[in-house]
Amino acid sequence: MVVRPDGTQYQMCPICGGTGEATDPGLYFAYAVDITLNANQVSQAIISVTDYAFRALFLTAKSTGTFTSQLMDGKNKRPFSNENIQNVNAWGTAQNPFPLPIPYEFSVRDQILINVTDTSGVQNVINFTIHGTEVQS
Repeated sequence: MVVRPDGTQYQMCPICGGTGEATDPGLYFAYAVDITLNANQVSQAIISVTDYAFRALFLTAKSTGTFTSQLMDGKNKRPFSNENIQNVNAWGTAQNPFPLPIPYEFSVRDQILINVTDTSGVQNVINFTIHGTEVQS
């Protein structure tokens, strides 16, 4: 809370921090990749970030079977988890996307890596989509 000279209090704007400056959150953009895995196959999906830096906000996936995955920033090899995570715990649906608690910004010309392992025991077609905004500075 901020105290004004007359003694009244007001809450500082959470978006601009009281500066009054409007920030541009960027334009909506989504990166998607399809991958087909054979039974119990291990593979990696690669998404190349083009044109602008990309701020990832939500994760969705659709598949014909179960899988585990680990998301990673290709530029600095930063993993988003200590190991592969079950699909139901890491990827949302179109109706209920999985929000990243802290949006993550990938640099322009960076790569988003998804290490994936089929756990269904049959051929598995997976569509990964990462929703966010292009950061145009």
